[in-house]
Amino acid sequence: MRYIICYDIADDKRRRLVVKRLERCAERVQYSVFEGQFSETSVVRVWSDLQTLIEPEVDGLMLVPVCRTCNRGRWEAGITVRYDPGDGIV
Repeated sequence: MRYIICYDIADDKRRRLVVKRLERCAERVQYSVFEGQFSETSVVRVWSDLQTLIEPEVDGLMLVPVCRTCNRGRWEAGITVRYDPGDGIV
């Protein structure tokens, strides 16, 4: 299934660790939003990995399943379509 993963991480070091983990398995679509195709097993593993990298009192993670029907009804415009990490921002 396809998933959207977004984060709001307060600390630069923790944010970099989260980004590195997500870059191994998903495509960055916005500054703090990734999207990827995961099996049931792999999404549980990724979610577990991400939770070990954050401080829940100050950081946030969200993982949202996107079914095929919902994905077909998706609307995108402008820079929300894909994020280019070449600008040096992490």
